[in-house]
Parts: sequence; structure tokens; C-alpha cells
Amino acid sequence: MSDPTPQLRTLSRALDVLELIESSSAPISLSELAKAMDESTPIVFRILQTLEARGYIRRRPEDKRYSHTGRSTGTGAVRRAVMLLRSAAGSSFAGSSVDELAEKAVLEPAAVAELLGTLEQEKLLEPAAQGRWRLGYGLMELVQPFLNSDDLIQQVRPLMESLHARTDETVSLFRRAGERQFVVTAIPSSKPIRYMLDIGSSFPLHLGAAGKAELALMSAADQHRCLEAIMDEQIPERSDGLARILEDLAETRRRGYAMSMGERIEGACSVAVALRDRAGEVRAVMGLMMPAFRVTSAELTALGELLAREVQALQLPPHWPLQG
Repeated sequence: MSDPTPQLRTLSRALDVLELIESSSAPISLSELAKAMDESTPIVFRILQTLEARGYIRRRPEDKRYSHTGRSTGTGAVRRAVMLLRSAAGSSFAGSSVDELAEKAVLEPAAVAELLGTLEQEKLLEPAAQGRWRLGYGLMELVQPFLNSDDLIQQVRPLMESLHARTDETVSLFRRAGERQFVVTAIPSSKPIRYMLDIGSSFPLHLGAAGKAELALMSAADQHRCLEAIMDEQIPERSDGLARILEDLAETRRRGYAMSMGERIEGACSVAVALRDRAGEVRAVMGLMMPAFRVTSAELTALGELLAREVQALQLPPHWPLQG
């Protein structure tokens, strides 16, 4: 019997090549693959030829770079499905064509076409007119448990309505997921010119009053981790930008509320306070938002103090039952 070891090594290297191509955010070249694998170019090229012949990868004729066709399953397929859903989320209700979705998601049209059938069956995507695709209502089945994972919205709704009646400005509630915050519910201002964020929209924690209100109450380790995750991309002049953020967070803790002037949207301002339960856990963040021309600095400060007093009086039960 022949020794199977060389064949197993070849198979292992082929899988390594396939995983590299799957995980790459853009088509990748032969030389880049060889360098990443610390392998000779001829060996990698032979593997690529086999994978291409079997339909797992495709070499683009214009630049001879390799991309995945969408044929395999596993973590690569999950990642491509998520990229496709994000691409569709950026489309209008009229939807996008397969080619448009592929371009936005940096995927091959063949990979998009393969995923569309499964996502349609699960009602996460649905066909629109003229061969276009848009998000499906099945997404709400996934989102709803997140929005209603407890009765927090019901508990804080009376306070939101009270603040709205007193200020006639937009009152929003935010929840955190990772290094971002999501708008989960809001009561918009009735004034003709108002500032309001769409339900489900998300933002990095270091921008805006709501994000800073939560970031300020994190442990030093969690705060550092969140800032590190966004620092290189979104904080210009790394050291100076970080120092300014940390100063702002310290001031937020001191006064009991966060303040923002044009950090997310030019001409808008807001104040926000984190909602903590009786166990001290941050459950959400409540914010008041308005156009900057409508308030002076002193008036914005007064709104922040009002929000802090009202939220402090709110008694939320612990998210998890206390033991003992």
C-alpha cells in the first residue's frame, strides 16, 4: 500500500488555499497566496488550477486574481451570506440586481446567485421587480427577540413619553451590541425641523452622546477594548484623538450625562444618560436629540441635568435574578 502522507499533505494545503481565498475581503493574487502560505509559487499554482477546474474558485481574466465562487459551505458560506445581507440592506425598497449586490458585497455573481435561493427560502431576502432583490420580512423574526428580549422598553416607555411631553424633542432608546449602539425605539419631535435616527441604525460608541454615556461607565478593560477596536479606522490622529475621548468620558462620569454637538450629524446635538438597574448593570441608554440652532449651550446643559434626574429616579429590576 502506498504511503498516504503526501496525499494528505497536498489535501491540507489545498484546503489552506481555499480558506485563504474564502476569508479574503477582495480577490487575491497567486503571489499573495504563496507569501501567506510560505509556499512556492508553482505548488500553489497547481493547487489553484485544481480548485478552479472543480469550480471552487475563479480567476478573473482582467487581473488574474482569484475569488471564491460560493460552492463550499461552513464559515466561509456564512460570512458570504452576511456580506450579501449587508449589501441588500444598503439598497432601496426597489432592490438591487445580482450584479449590484455582488459589487457591493465584493462577491462573485455566481456566489450571490447560489446564496439567493437559500436566503429566499428563509425569507431573509425576497425578489422585487425585474430580477432585483431586497431584504425580506423574515429578518423581523430574527430582530424581534433582540428588541423584546426583556420588558425594558415597556418599563421605560412612560419616562420617554413624559420627557417628550415636557421638551417636544426626539427621545430615543439605545442598546449596545459589541462596539456599536443600535436605536431600538424612539418618540420623534412633533416640530417641523427635528433630529431623529432610524430604528435599527447603529453607530460606533465613541461618537455621539448615547455611545459616550455607555462607554463612560464601562470597566477600564472593556473601555480600552472597545476603543482599540475602532481606533485605527475611525479616530484620526490616534494619540490625540484617544486623549480627547478619554477626557470627554471622564467629564461625562463627573456630571452624570453625556453631551454631543455635531459628532454624528452636523447641526445636531444631544444629551444622553445610561440606564442602570438596581444591580448596577447598564441596560440601555436614553437620549434627547434636537437641531443645534434650537438650544443654547446653557439650555442643552439644563436638558442633560433634567434627563439625569429623571433617569436616576427610574427603578429598573436586575436583568438576571439575584442569587442568595
